Amino acid sequence: MMKKVILLFSLVFIYSCTIDEILENSNQGMEIGNGDDVYADYLSKDITPPSWIIGTWINPQGKELKFTKNDIVFGSEEYNTVQRDVFYYLFRKKDAEIFQTKTDTTYYLQYKESASDKKKYNFIKISDTLMESTKLFKGIYTKK
Repeated sequence: MMKKVILLFSLVFIYSCTIDEILENSNQGMEIGNGDDVYADYLSKDITPPSWIIGTWINPQGKELKFTKNDIVFGSEEYNTVQRDVFYYLFRKKDAEIFQTKTDTTYYLQYKESASDKKKYNFIKISDTLMESTKLFKGIYTKK
């Protein structure tokens, strides 16, 4: 029973840190493992959506995707982001194996989520105000 209580408190502590706190600490010289700067590693793994997709998109069911110059936010929760997924993986000294291709009408992103799973996104521009997602978050989205 005591092990479960300790585990519960450990999980609460681990997840109580926000990404901003982790980045702030890493920017102040926090080092992990072999001494590599986590923040520098994080910055080298930027997600860079193409300019045509930047903005907020919504599907008919109300699901929102927000693309910034270096991230993708899923829904209205600011903590559901690609950068957070990637940083979480990098923080554990693992290679997220980010792969992205972009053109004037497509954006494909793939990164490692675990040892055996990869997250894959594929967005296709239909018009300036419509796009289709064919991997995760499938459907047609309208630009807000």
